[in-house]
Amino acid sequence: MSRLAAAIALASLTTACDASTPAPGCPTGVLVVTETPDYSASGVGVLPLEGTPADILFGSELGTDPALATSASRHFFIARDLDKIFETDPCGRAIGQYSARAVGESGPTNPQDVAVASDGSLWVARFDVPSALVIPTSGPVTTIDMSAFSPTGNPTMSSVRIIGSKAYFALGRLTSEADGNYQSILPSQIVVLDTMSLAVVTTVTLVGQNPIGLMVEDSGKLWLADVGNIFDPPQPTQGVEVFDTATNKSTLLLSGTTLGGAVVEVAVNGTCGAAIIANDTTANNTWLVSFSVDGSNLATTLQPTAGYDLRGLFWTSTGQLLLGDETVLAVHTFTPGPTCALAQGPDLPLPSMPALAFAN
Repeated sequence: MSRLAAAIALASLTTACDASTPAPGCPTGVLVVTETPDYSASGVGVLPLEGTPADILFGSELGTDPALATSASRHFFIARDLDKIFETDPCGRAIGQYSARAVGESGPTNPQDVAVASDGSLWVARFDVPSALVIPTSGPVTTIDMSAFSPTGNPTMSSVRIIGSKAYFALGRLTSEADGNYQSILPSQIVVLDTMSLAVVTTVTLVGQNPIGLMVEDSGKLWLADVGNIFDPPQPTQGVEVFDTATNKSTLLLSGTTLGGAVVEVAVNGTCGAAIIANDTTANNTWLVSFSVDGSNLATTLQPTAGYDLRGLFWTSTGQLLLGDETVLAVHTFTPGPTCALAQGPDLPLPSMPALAFAN
């Protein structure tokens, strides 16, 4: 049994630690999700920012398609291929486990993101089924039918964030092709639900298409990475998109044609942003850009890699940018200057590759 499996088994005998402070014996740093070199198991643990090796807890029971979500100071490791969600403490130790399936569902549901409502319920965006999942603090789970938001019957949810009493779901509205791949043909949307009544508040059509990964919340705005169709030449429907939750208006800050490729991940720290860009070749070479949040000062920080090697992009609470790089067993660090240009600092060592996601 792995150390994390043991932690899960003992979860009922322990008290969840306060997610706002380090747990006993937990080094100071950020949560990191990674995988073993052969991609047979995933791991979660703490990446110290002073340069000591990360303390990663691995387990094959964590699946091979992991994600990491943070909401209301709670952390969730999502085993997307296993339809499981593990809540962790700041050390990455499991303190709870949830199924991403409702009663009677056989899966796969492919959960993508988790957000916490004011009543403590968990809202889950699921890609493979046309319904969102709401897990209450007690009682049976609830599903919210989202099939009406796509003519295909499945709006392919990629993320959910909760601000105040509203839940914001990003809908790719992708079309499944005969070869099993998905194509972005329809306009993508954000649907807003009231977390108390579960009723639809509004639906907004996005400027860009196919938001990928988790939306980033910053100052009441949601930042999306619009990948479009990644194997198509750079398009105006790819880019960095900003959704203002105060006005329910969306703008494409930087387009794929400006960036020279598809945006696959975005991170924002209040004044500066960064994004991982991938080109339309079969290799999907990736590079890193930085910019001011008004779209100015666009600069390329890292030149294209040999393949889809950059994954995991995150601003720490101290203003340091972290970037996972599959070409090295390490995490790159950057510090922004006055114009948001990034100065590279020392790498942080990892015991495996690659770093996929981070959280404070």
